[in-house]
Amino acid sequence: MTIEFKRFTTQDWYGYAGAVSFGQDDPPLIGEMLIIGDEPGSHSAVVVIDAEGIGIEVETDEDEISIFYLKGRIHVAHLLKPTMTAADLVELGFELQAPAPSDVV
Repeated sequence: MTIEFKRFTTQDWYGYAGAVSFGQDDPPLIGEMLIIGDEPGSHSAVVVIDAEGIGIEVETDEDEISIFYLKGRIHVAHLLKPTMTAADLVELGFELQAPAPSDVV
């Protein structure tokens, strides 16, 4: 099973204005996944694939946000699954760009 991605809409640009298009009329892609942490349950995450890489923004119950990023190497996107752990992302080469709550990493 893979993540279903769609092309950026106007609304997506408002939330992720820093994303970079692949070219003219070729916007970034956006999808959703779940990150399973050490605590029971999971966290919603938004996946953005753009010309510079893949970003995964994880939200917790405390309204904190963790960001995992993989520069370049967008070919890794096909390895993303709808449900993964932070350790799975690190194994694929993602780096934690913003502090993660303890129950996510």
